[in-house]
Amino acid sequence: QDAGLIFLSSMATAIAANCKSPENVLPTTLMTLSISTSLLGVLVYFVGKFRLATLVSYLPMPVVGGYLAFIGYFCLQAGLG
Repeated sequence: QDAGLIFLSSMATAIAANCKSPENVLPTTLMTLSISTSLLGVLVYFVGKFRLATLVSYLPMPVVGGYLAFIGYFCLQAGLG
């Protein structure tokens, strides 16, 4: 759960840094985070409905390990920065 919040925080920080007018930061951030969270929820629903999670077993272990290592690295960077 914490990794998801770190990604959302990173998205919000990037939006705030790239918005040209300060009054557009909050609505843009809220809409972007709402849409991305909703889309992820729909994706997770369909992965469960069609039992697509079993496809992960076909991925090589180094690929899964690399993904998990990146998540850990991203969390570390977010914690330090």
